[in-house]
Amino acid sequence: MLSYSLDIEPRSRWIITTETDAAKDMPFYLTEFGDFYSKSGYYTERDNKEGYQLLYTLSGSGKLRTEYGETMLLPGSAVIVRCFSLHRYETAEAPWHCQWIHLGGTGADHYEQYINDDRIHPIQLPAEESFGAHFDSLSVLAPRNDLISIANISNEISEMLTCLLTHKISSTLQFGNPVTHYADIHDALLFMQKNYALPINVDDITEHIKISKYHFIRLFKKQMGVTPYEYLINYRINQAKILLQTTSRSLFEISYDVGYKSKSNFVAQFKTLVGTTPAKYRSESLRLRDKPSE
Repeated sequence: MLSYSLDIEPRSRWIITTETDAAKDMPFYLTEFGDFYSKSGYYTERDNKEGYQLLYTLSGSGKLRTEYGETMLLPGSAVIVRCFSLHRYETAEAPWHCQWIHLGGTGADHYEQYINDDRIHPIQLPAEESFGAHFDSLSVLAPRNDLISIANISNEISEMLTCLLTHKISSTLQFGNPVTHYADIHDALLFMQKNYALPINVDDITEHIKISKYHFIRLFKKQMGVTPYEYLINYRINQAKILLQTTSRSLFEISYDVGYKSKSNFVAQFKTLVGTTPAKYRSESLRLRDKPSE
């Protein structure tokens, strides 16, 4: 479904690009670019379109309606919208000056999930953030179709999404307080890295950094992308890899050294994360190490 009213001023710009195979091979690619000065009658309503749309409001305001409700698109805010889900955006205060791109690529799905947290999440960018400079670059690169331009487009989009994710995480951790919880997460990481060989759990970590368990797990996941438990397991397995490659210690000894009191549990988790058993990992590592150079 697609319905729209293109009620925009003549100074608006709209560029549609060609999706070449080279562009689709990149982590991110651009399909459309817009710099719209929208009047009061402007709206777009649709679903079932591939990819995502990133909208950045410079002045005026827009209104976005999705399955999660209605949100205002205010000056300095950016939002990434799933084009395959039903949504509608329209002018709230004219002229609504909004720059936007339609994008796709193998990296777009993951960035969108982390930015939106399974819902639409407009992000207010600070005034000193030169987010619009990325749109300026894309407006020059978009009409071109050479490989260098395609690669630079992918890089620009990557920087834009990284900027949104960074500010999203920062604002989440800040909670209106000038002192963020970055230091708490950092202390938790150091605690796990120092004590991974011991039978520690989340309660031990939160006791060390003095914040509530629920609050800590939520903050950790938003900043690190994994739960504290997942981070600890990954860290233990990574330390086991080092021991498997650099020592002749038995699997039982290594499992104990990295915090497992059960060899079978260690072997099972190692295989789940690495895709092979510790014994096979060790033999393959030694084979590659001892292989004569050609």
